[in-house]
Amino acid sequence: MGRRVERSPVMPDLRTHADLIDPLAFESVVRETATGLREFDVMLEAKGKDLALLRLRDQLEARGMGLAEPVRG
Repeated sequence: MGRRVERSPVMPDLRTHADLIDPLAFESVVRETATGLREFDVMLEAKGKDLALLRLRDQLEARGMGLAEPVRG
């Protein structure tokens, strides 16, 4: 006999790193932060590491928001 399993959505623990980065939330934060600023740096932390950054870049470009290349002095 099978057991009855109840499933319900569970919010992720906000203290843990996500696998990837939500492009809509990232875009919102950048737009709010960038108001009036010429440039600023962003540090990303995700379990997916480079994959998370590459995927975020592709998703933002698809939405028409490209990321500028860093200027190295």
